[in-house]
This record gives sequence, C-alpha cells and structure tokens, in this order.
Amino acid sequence: MSYDLHEREVQPAPAWWTTWLAFASRLLLWLISGEFKGWLLSGFLVGFGLWELAKQELSILCWKKTQGIVIESRTEWIEQKGGIPGAPLTVHIRYRYWVAGQPYEATRITTGEPKTFYWVQEAAAFRKQFPPGAPVMVLYAPYDPSQATLFAERSSGPWILLGFGIPILLLTLRLRWQRHRQGEEPTPDLHVPLHIGL
Repeated sequence: MSYDLHEREVQPAPAWWTTWLAFASRLLLWLISGEFKGWLLSGFLVGFGLWELAKQELSILCWKKTQGIVIESRTEWIEQKGGIPGAPLTVHIRYRYWVAGQPYEATRITTGEPKTFYWVQEAAAFRKQFPPGAPVMVLYAPYDPSQATLFAERSSGPWILLGFGIPILLLTLRLRWQRHRQGEEPTPDLHVPLHIGL
C-alpha cells in the first residue's frame, strides 16, 4: 500500500501555538512602537528623578550639626570654559570643625546648586557672613565626618528630570487611552512585514 505525500491532509496548528504566535507578534509590534519608547523614556526620567529626590531628602535628614570656625573667606572668579556664559563669581570658604574631638576641614558650602554671583557686591555681601575667625554651624555626615557642608539644600536636578518625564508620561498615557478606546493596535516605527511566508 503506497501513500501519496501530496494527498496527505495538512493538520492545522494547535490552538496554543496560534495563541502564542499572536501574542508574540503583538508584543513585538509594541516593543518597536513609539508607545513603548514613550513608556521607557518617561519611566526612566520619572524613576530616576524620584530616586534622586528621595536620596536628597534622606541626605538632608541625616546631617548632624557641630560647631566650627571660619579659617578663610575670599571671592574668586570662575573660569568660563568653552565660551559658555554664566555667573562669573563664587565665594571660597574654608572652615574647621570638630567631631568627637577630631578636627576636620572642609570648603563645601551647600549640597544644592553652587553659590555663584553675577555682581561683586552680591559676592561680598555673602562673604561678609563668614569672616575669618567667626563661629559657624557645620553639618556633617555621621557615617563620614570628613563630608561636611554649611547648608543642606536641594538641587534642581531631580526636578528637571521630573519636569521632562511627567509630561511625557501623561502624553503616553493619553495616547494609550485613545488607542485602546478606538481599538487600534500599536504602530511600529520601523517597516515590519506582517505576513511572513513559512
């Protein structure tokens, strides 16, 4: 008894295979779509911004106080690199402080944005608050007393990240909601053939 291979009936693919293939295709289209890039970018910006903001808040809460004394205080010109405009002046303050009887010296003024000034009068007014020999309250890190500052402030970095990330996140959510409401599939950014011959 002989069989003709061309007369054999083609068996349909199992239901689980068809379901898995459809899921994989939809996932691939979503991964190369602009929507996925929106989620990825906004998630990075918002997540990293919140992480940095939380680190700043915890750092501010962790600083310990100790008494110090100003050793040196002077105004310095900032060297502008690459022709980038900016505030030309800063104030250099060096101070000594003690933790558990151990002396330390530091020059850090703030944990936030660097203290810079556009006018000599502004720099001089700030410098007069810290004349040499004047007592000063110093904040230091309890896990590393050599790390100190005069002011514990928040920098603008995390807020810049959140300022970009949150609008992108809201826009991505809105586009996703509109697409879901209209029953549309994610559109790939690249040309992908939808029918692949096997």
